[in-house]
Formats: sequence, structure tokens, C-alpha cells
Amino acid sequence: WLIYVLIILLMSLCTYTPGVSGTLLIILLSYRTNFKPGLAIGIAAFVYFISNFYNNLNINLLNKSLLLIGSGLLFLALYGLILKLKSNEQD
Repeated sequence: WLIYVLIILLMSLCTYTPGVSGTLLIILLSYRTNFKPGLAIGIAAFVYFISNFYNNLNINLLNKSLLLIGSGLLFLALYGLILKLKSNEQD
């Protein structure tokens, strides 16, 4: 159930940029199935949607920065959790 909570937290940060959640899904599925063209397209689309979000004038710069900081911290926490779980599996 922990993975579902993390996914909901991640997707809640992407409410202003629905393209980001779609590209994250493409990246994860392409990585999982080892589909390199899909992975490249997903990364390019992710960069496009992040830059499009940053250039959006409907949201002020402070809120954009806080959303990007929050999503970055969430990704770092998720990465640390994955590393911890993998090290526990190997022991």
C-alpha cells in the first residue's frame, strides 16, 4: 500500500502539468520493458512539459519553484527508499 501512497503524492504534485504524469508513466513502462525508443521519447517529452510548465504565465514563479522543489524532494526520497529496499533484499 506504500507504493499507492507515493504514487498519489507524486501525481498530486503534477496537477498543474498533466503531461508530466503521462510522460513519467511512459518513461517507467519503457524502462521496465527495455524499450529504448519509448524511453528516449518519454525523456524528451518530460523535458518539454517541464519547460512548458516553467514558461506558463498563469502561475507565479514562487509557486512554480516550490512545486519543483517539492517534486524533487519526493523523487529523492523515493530513490532513497528504493535503494534501502534493494539493500534489504540482497541481505
